[in-house]
Amino acid sequence: MGHHERVGVGDHPDVGQSDLSPTGTAVSTAKDAWNALKDIFEARDNARLLQLMHERSKLKKDGDENIIKYTSRAKGRRQELAML
Repeated sequence: MGHHERVGVGDHPDVGQSDLSPTGTAVSTAKDAWNALKDIFEARDNARLLQLMHERSKLKKDGDENIIKYTSRAKGRRQELAML
């Protein structure tokens, strides 16, 4: 096969037309597989975003926690939110 020839999903010996996506549904093209993966990771990121937002809204200084540790925890939540 030449350097610039395209390989289809069915052309690869390890990838068949009825391979399953990570969600357990059949995919027939690489685009379908990519979209299935994209959906999984977007859902995971959205769940993590909601969790971090909840944690941030409930963030309080523990009784014996010094202000430096509290500020560090708050900054960590803010950084995690910024990465999503």
